[in-house]
Amino acid sequence: MLTFDLHYHTNIYMTRQATRKKRLSRHLEIMKLNQLDFVASTEHGYKAPLDAWLFLVDVANDLPTHIIPGVEAVSKEGVDIIFLYRNEADFRNGLKSLEPFHWSVWDMKHIADATNAISIIAHPFTPGTSGIVTQAGVAGLRRLLPDADYVEAHNGSGLFLMRSAETNPTLAANRTLKKVYQQKARFTADLPRQFQADAKGATISSDAHFPEHQLIVGATDVDESQRGNWFDVLKQRPEFVRHLTTRYHECDLSRSKDRKTLAMMQCILGEAIYKKRLKTLYKFKRTGS
Repeated sequence: MLTFDLHYHTNIYMTRQATRKKRLSRHLEIMKLNQLDFVASTEHGYKAPLDAWLFLVDVANDLPTHIIPGVEAVSKEGVDIIFLYRNEADFRNGLKSLEPFHWSVWDMKHIADATNAISIIAHPFTPGTSGIVTQAGVAGLRRLLPDADYVEAHNGSGLFLMRSAETNPTLAANRTLKKVYQQKARFTADLPRQFQADAKGATISSDAHFPEHQLIVGATDVDESQRGNWFDVLKQRPEFVRHLTTRYHECDLSRSKDRKTLAMMQCILGEAIYKKRLKTLYKFKRTGS
């Protein structure tokens, strides 16, 4: 049995040195605690993903956890797609084709094939704007599924999104909006089986933006002897089951303090604002107006 978290954020971009040092130390603590076999560094394409991976590799240097190079890239349609790479050389080469808002989500398979990457459709039903369903509807998701290696069957952010729905005053004032938000959050945490059935593979990942949010990851029935062949194993799209981390057993989400949910939501909101600014600048640059 091997354990994989294929969606994880170092989250140190543009942080102060003291904050970065503290967060990297926390990454080390959680990695020691959870003892996963593989963690994919999938920082957003606009938050220096190569640097994020290198920092995380350094953190895990003396640990058995292997850090997979990857990126959560954003297409010109605003859709997040994860690309994972075998090694640093492929990663560096792949990033050249994935500049934020410069590529089309419908070219996902072509880019993955050309750069020797594994592609994952991230959080398709997210209540935010970066999911394929928000940008192209359920029909868009069905169109994209055959071209992807995986779709996220579980994205850990859904756990926090569901919790935030209970405390958000805006949602409390609009019953219809709250119902839609709750459904999208639920589908982010647990993608309906009908969409998993249409996918080649399905992942179970934390999408942790803070180390302590690494709660549920994927485990697959692959012999330990295949650790060195992890990329080829993932290419074969093995079936993943839920693996509850040690951190999960320490954390009671129903009783956890609101500040944990608030930290996650503030991070997501901050990324959304920054992403919108970049998209606007790119459109301005492209039109020359």
